[in-house]
Amino acid sequence: MFDSQQKPSWDDVQEWTSSVHYFVRETEDIERALAEHFAATKQFPQTEDELKPILAIAHISGDRLLDLWGRPYHFTFSKRSRHWDRVNVSTYYDYTAAKEKRVTEVTPVTQEMAFLAVSSYGPENQAEQAFNVAEFSRVLAEQSSKDLNKKPASAIQGPLPSGSGAITGVVTDQSGAVVTNATVTVLFQNGQSETTTTDSNGRYLISSLSAGTYQVEFHAAGFQQTTVTRVPVQPGSTVNLDATLHVGTVSEAVEVSAQAVTLNTESAEVASTVAKTIQGTASAEKPLFTPRLRKYFPETLVWKPEVITDDHGRAHLDFPMADNITAWSMSVVASTEAGQVGVAEKELRTFQPFFIEHDPPKVLTEGDQISLPVVLRNYSDKQQTLLTELKSEEWFSMLSPPQQTVTVAAGGDANGVFTFKAIARANPGKQRVTARNNETGDAVEREVQVHPDGQEISFTTGRLLAGENQTLEIQVPPTAIPGSIDAELRIYPNLIAHVLDAMNGIAKRPAGCAEQITSIGYVSLQALQLLNKAGVDAAAKDSRAQVYAGALKSVLDAYALLPSLQQANGGFSYWGNTSQDGH
Repeated sequence: MFDSQQKPSWDDVQEWTSSVHYFVRETEDIERALAEHFAATKQFPQTEDELKPILAIAHISGDRLLDLWGRPYHFTFSKRSRHWDRVNVSTYYDYTAAKEKRVTEVTPVTQEMAFLAVSSYGPENQAEQAFNVAEFSRVLAEQSSKDLNKKPASAIQGPLPSGSGAITGVVTDQSGAVVTNATVTVLFQNGQSETTTTDSNGRYLISSLSAGTYQVEFHAAGFQQTTVTRVPVQPGSTVNLDATLHVGTVSEAVEVSAQAVTLNTESAEVASTVAKTIQGTASAEKPLFTPRLRKYFPETLVWKPEVITDDHGRAHLDFPMADNITAWSMSVVASTEAGQVGVAEKELRTFQPFFIEHDPPKVLTEGDQISLPVVLRNYSDKQQTLLTELKSEEWFSMLSPPQQTVTVAAGGDANGVFTFKAIARANPGKQRVTARNNETGDAVEREVQVHPDGQEISFTTGRLLAGENQTLEIQVPPTAIPGSIDAELRIYPNLIAHVLDAMNGIAKRPAGCAEQITSIGYVSLQALQLLNKAGVDAAAKDSRAQVYAGALKSVLDAYALLPSLQQANGGFSYWGNTSQDGH
């Protein structure tokens, strides 16, 4: 007996579930049609009337636009802005070092995005059960802090499927001429690859790439192979990667001496005229710089209201210096027994020529996946190329390589982007980023709370432990997530200790209107009466003396404030005004 809507069965057991992608070919055809339309018109459809002729030209109609239940798919159009990083990767040949170098420029921009979602209303054709089978996005324009106006996005990049990115660029030779029919191969971390060729303008495009870092290889007849590693790709964005090829066979390395040599980009024979004088002249590699770890980042550096000066008005205060790179504002307020008050302010600035800005989210949930930008700021007078690393921890898994090489211009900044997924609870978890080369570096460690993926439920229970009742049972719901339980146990020797603990949590410094001052002072007065009955005063040798001192101060403060609110008729006003409506 198998379960069905006509004859439900109560004893069926699910043996196997198989999932297949059923909109793959249609997604590829729609993506291609949208790209061709945008290249020709620079327009992305925003209504179904604008979309229909595009699909018709691509022969996407009829049964291809019906869902699994034979109903038409629904199209949703939207626009929104987002903050993003424009990534531009370029390669060049360093004649002094005789090797290829890569420069990664990351510019924060605000992008105007257009989205198209294809959805089905499910088996019951209900809008609230809708799910997307495909989503396409397109960057219409973007603007950085240095741009006066928004800049239209390139028409070369086609719309991107949801959650994917792309790599595009132009391949040239050393003279700047474009190289056509060059083979461009993107290597995935799992060993697979995707290949394309440059067009008549030397441009290439490889899209539908998952977030991560890739290795890109460039091949062309008569030129050396050029390889660029650690190319970052983020969801919904296109990385611009331009490459310059050098004349020579695949097995040769073009080395150029300091004097200028005219290269013939049409033949590989020029390799025999290049000087070899650079070989063997490199000095021994210096060890990497070891930076001090910065991990103490308080919001308030020092708060010491109890400091008392000596007879000469001087006080010495020791405190740990924070690791923040910032300007601290120091304010000192002093008063004498005679009631004289003095105020002084001074700025304390902390700085270093190169530093990291590592600011992960304070709280994550298990399963969260983020691409975290780490800002490298270089205030020195020379360009710095640094090995940037995110240290592995048990609470997250890396979705991108943990190491990146980032180049930062003199007086500028650049980003390294690390993609990771929170996989385990952490309370808290540490996350350390290090960037360094042979001359300089920095290391920053932050704390991140990772909560279980569920609903937080808090409850309190208590019991009087006496005689045979010496156990306290706590009922944990069977649906509780393993490892997510936190408990705090408080044991009181008697009921008065329990009451005092509760009052200590309620009582605080009196403030506000007359009603608030009276309420706060009354709680403290009740605490004093209980302590007096227990024979406790400020001179007691146990922890209750601290409660006594706090309650006494609260009562005295309340008594000092209330007379200022008392009216001539004996009542008390709310805020000390001259109204006679005392109460």
